Amino acid sequence: MTDFDTFGSFAGSTHPEGEPGWGPLERLTDDDPLLLGRFMWMGEVRLEDGRRLQAYKHIDTRRYLYLSDELDAFEYRGHPEEHYLTSSLATVLRECFCELRELAGPELAEIEAAEALIERHTSRPRAA
Repeated sequence: MTDFDTFGSFAGSTHPEGEPGWGPLERLTDDDPLLLGRFMWMGEVRLEDGRRLQAYKHIDTRRYLYLSDELDAFEYRGHPEEHYLTSSLATVLRECFCELRELAGPELAEIEAAEALIERHTSRPRAA
């Protein structure tokens, strides 16, 4: 993870073509198949400062995770222009998984794995 100096809002553009970039999600989830198997790769986002994010969409909640190779997390702040706001991993994970317990599709093991991932990143301070 990079330092706090890179926090802010950045313009970006989405590029859905190319090879899927699973690396950030694999590292975030420690290759947990219960979690990895529930995401679709939606493309790469190129930020105005040169960073690249991988966009993942959760199959059940239909919510997105935007992660850099350094595991910096971003929130999409949309229209009329594509903007991405730096955020914490805990915040974007809570948002992505917020409806998981209310949905019919996810199994209990997946829900528990998601909640454990959120807890790990809630109690882990961001590297400076």
